[in-house]
Amino acid sequence: MNSNKNNWIKYSVIVSEEFVEPVVQMFSRFLHGSVVVEKEGDPEDGINKESIVSGYVLKTKNSKELEKNLNSGLSYLAEFLIYLILRLPKLVRKSGKNKNLIQ
Repeated sequence: MNSNKNNWIKYSVIVSEEFVEPVVQMFSRFLHGSVVVEKEGDPEDGINKESIVSGYVLKTKNSKELEKNLNSGLSYLAEFLIYLILRLPKLVRKSGKNKNLIQ
């Protein structure tokens, strides 16, 4: 990276371990592969409940648009995950003496 820190913007988000991959994918789309994952917790304990996903990009006139896209992507992921959590599976029960019940 350039030694002048004022030329770079760092975007970060703290996520649960199971959501690291989707956020990395989304960050990579907008930040062109400059994404880093930092694990929180003690690796000796084997407990990593959260991670920090960060991405770096050169500051440009399009930085506000990029930030808008990142926020939109995070909102979309959050809505999708809420949908998955709230969409409970439906239990189907079949009964009878016919062996054809098993499909």
